[in-house]
Amino acid sequence: MPEPSRIYLDHNATTPICPEVRVFMDRLRDSFPLIGNASSPHAEGRRARRLVEDARDKVAALFAAEPRDVVFTSGATEANNLAIWGCALKEMATGHRRPFLVSATEHPSVSEPAKLLTSYGIPVTTLPVDKNGAVDVDFLRDALRRAGAAMICVQHANHETGVLQPLAAILATIRGAAMADPPPHLHVDVVQSCGHMAIDFPRSGIDSMAISGHKIYGPSGVGALLVRVGAELVPLLRGGLQERGRRPGTENAAALAGFGEACRVVANHVAGDAKALAALRDRLEAALLSRCPEAAAVGAGAQRIPGTSCIRFSGTEAQSVVAALDLAGVAAAAGSACASGSPEPSAVLRAMHFSEQESAEGVRFSLGRETSIDIVDDAAVRIPAVVRQVREFLNV
Repeated sequence: MPEPSRIYLDHNATTPICPEVRVFMDRLRDSFPLIGNASSPHAEGRRARRLVEDARDKVAALFAAEPRDVVFTSGATEANNLAIWGCALKEMATGHRRPFLVSATEHPSVSEPAKLLTSYGIPVTTLPVDKNGAVDVDFLRDALRRAGAAMICVQHANHETGVLQPLAAILATIRGAAMADPPPHLHVDVVQSCGHMAIDFPRSGIDSMAISGHKIYGPSGVGALLVRVGAELVPLLRGGLQERGRRPGTENAAALAGFGEACRVVANHVAGDAKALAALRDRLEAALLSRCPEAAAVGAGAQRIPGTSCIRFSGTEAQSVVAALDLAGVAAAAGSACASGSPEPSAVLRAMHFSEQESAEGVRFSLGRETSIDIVDDAAVRIPAVVRQVREFLNV
């Protein structure tokens, strides 16, 4: 009997390069067999510079931003680190040690560098979340009134649950709290929400924003940090004037060109993709909850991005379910890809007030543009069968 076809339900970890971007990059390779250094003054270098700046224009356009706002990086991990450490170095240079306020459900690329700040005498306060994963704005208000803040870090859409943070309420709280000048820098990781909803950077009130190429059907190894004019950060790297000195290093012109094209393509798909993915997510969730005893959707009571579903299968272990699903031809995840293989319960679910056992049961299914009804219906048959097998094995 032939093996079943693979079902890919891990788009929050990475998305496949879409056909439009693949064709664009193939044509680029054929047209420019040699892509020079974008900092070189000769013809090859000027061609590379045009690729980089064209990509910058496309990234900026996706967020209604100005090209000058875009700082290219190697990905969202670097973008998040640049924002956090760039703000911390700026703070220390002024002789201040104001707190950093970091939500309890951040991606490791935010939570881990934030932990290190305490080694440099910068206090870090964790912003608690409710049972649906939304930041406690009352706690935020009290924290700001007590000690102010240098930076507030809030992930727009959670990487495990898809839960959206109430950015409007958070911004209103920041503006309404009595604070010393300058006000805190608001940094938002929009890696998972980018491409699922329109984001107007200039009007958002956000000071800096991290995005990633491979999460929006573009190439991996590239991303960007958007920085509001007036909210400049101290660069982490030294040794070049690239990116206006904010991120030295030779730009990967070919990958950035693909990243820019992915931004152009996704801008034309946001509304249609969101509606289709929401329907498919709901279809998968309904099937799994009806066919898997004691299953529950995490964060279902909050606003979520379409296409992301975290299901807690009671009486199982997420790592075991994910491994068994892989053998059954279904790619899913337990936690973030950056924490893959960790035996620890999900820090995100723990922050959402689940017990240690419950936090070890959450499996993430994330859908993408190529996910169809047939794929969802096939997955809705395979997944319950695997869950039953794992539950029976663990209860032997």
